Amino acid sequence: DVNAAITIRQQGILKLKAEGLSVSAHRGLCKTGHAPAAA
Repeated sequence: DVNAAITIRQQGILKLKAEGLSVSAHRGLCKTGHAPAAA
């Protein structure tokens, strides 16, 4: 049961990280879309 709880917790953290990365990537695309030549 302890191992199962740890696995569920790790899966939840990975899911949150994945969602956070996708949001960050979306924000980055929006920023570059507004200023494509601002390198």
